Amino acid sequence: MNSRRFPRSLAVVALSVVALHVLTVVFLGTSTFGSLFGNALQIFASFLAAGMCFQAARRATGFARSFWVLVSFGMCAWGLADFGWTYYELFLHREPPAGSLIRFLFDTHGMFFVMAIFLNQDKDDSRVDLLELLDFVQIGILFFLVYFGAYYLPALNLDYREALAREFRVMTIGTSGIFLLALLQWRRSVTEEAKRLYGGLATYILAYGILATIVSWLQVSHETPTGTWFDLAWTTPLLYGAFWAATWQQVPEAEGQARRRNHTLAEVLVNNGMFFFAPMIILIQVSQLGPGMKAVRFSLLGISLCCYGVRIGLTQYRQQQGEETVRRQSLAMDSSIEGIGIINEKGVHSYAN
Repeated sequence: MNSRRFPRSLAVVALSVVALHVLTVVFLGTSTFGSLFGNALQIFASFLAAGMCFQAARRATGFARSFWVLVSFGMCAWGLADFGWTYYELFLHREPPAGSLIRFLFDTHGMFFVMAIFLNQDKDDSRVDLLELLDFVQIGILFFLVYFGAYYLPALNLDYREALAREFRVMTIGTSGIFLLALLQWRRSVTEEAKRLYGGLATYILAYGILATIVSWLQVSHETPTGTWFDLAWTTPLLYGAFWAATWQQVPEAEGQARRRNHTLAEVLVNNGMFFFAPMIILIQVSQLGPGMKAVRFSLLGISLCCYGVRIGLTQYRQQQGEETVRRQSLAMDSSIEGIGIINEKGVHSYAN
């Protein structure tokens, strides 16, 4: 068994992180140093996972490289959010207030996972094309509206406990939605490469979602500073993400080629429905903003609809170009066959004469 399949050094690092968590909880608890070391270990686990994902991206090509780059951004975003949480705990001696951007930043790491889910699996290079960029703009608008409409504005009119309960519901619904999207993309993938990637992503989101939901539900009733056993619920999924990326190997090109088959009506509807998902949710979110947000509502909705319209137009244009290319190739093939037939016929006549 080679080191790629079983990275022993990474296993030692992961066990060391868990052991240090245990020692921190037992000897330091929720003291200032306990919170400092607990947050430091969580940030380290986040950046470790991001580094392993970046290494996987360097080993990958095409669609897989774009996938791992986005996942590494997601892992890194969680650690950056924890820097803000550490500042509040160590210097302000309290948790970030309800509706704070720091709280929402932990959930923005899921934004990069959604971007990875909407990648084009058929592309041969790792560059982001215009269609993917339009999808990313839609996803960015969607997450901004989730923060503004579901975190910030409600927190202005709710007390602390009610705001935390609402945040818990939004986080649970959002994580569940991302998991279902990853599971759907795993189910409809036609290459072994894509199935392995989306299967691993769905497993990570499931592990993170279950542990995060349990801990967040327990912490809604009372504040729990860093330095408790709950810290392991955040660190463990990140360590799993590091192992997932470190042990991943790209499928050889011959095995990873797409299977040519006719798509059923249900598959076509699901494929188009996925790209309608973001503007539909944006429309729902925009409709829930207050009347004083008219400029924000119409601006974001206009950008979303423009992105969706341009995407449809580009998709149809590329399909037409592909059909035209196939038609020209067929005509060229027919002409070649006719030319060969004429040459053979002339050769037969010459031989007869």
